[in-house]
Amino acid sequence: MKTIYLCLIVLVVVACNNDKDPELSVEELLTRPENGWVQTSILATIPGTTTKVDVFNDPSFADTFKDCDKDNAIVFKADGKYSVESSLKCDSSEPAQLEVGTWQLSSDQKTVTFTPTGDVGYSATILEISETGLKADVTLIVVNTAVSATITLEPK
Repeated sequence: MKTIYLCLIVLVVVACNNDKDPELSVEELLTRPENGWVQTSILATIPGTTTKVDVFNDPSFADTFKDCDKDNAIVFKADGKYSVESSLKCDSSEPAQLEVGTWQLSSDQKTVTFTPTGDVGYSATILEISETGLKADVTLIVVNTAVSATITLEPK
């Protein structure tokens, strides 16, 4: 009788261990952090070179990214809307939502296209995504120059 109970316990433990949480889709991962995603790094390629610089954290770019910029979070909503929100303001007249618009995930789930309200759209290519991090390639326009960058984000 003890053997039967032991076998049942082993079966239950093995069965429970095989119950994996279903894998989340890219869309579910993007929309999961309710307070959005904050940038932790912007690894930019200096135009005309192969040199990469983390402009978000390098002290020589401190005037470019202040603490009030570093807390900006992009919040993806399941209805296809997004906002870029800031709790620290660089200017007292700055709105809480710095940008709003719509977002769309490509059919291969590798590219997010943003369409800001009243502005030109842009895209990001997802390199990695999990519940704890997001890494994407983007092209930034800096003083009328296209700059390739890899942006790393984490949930806020």
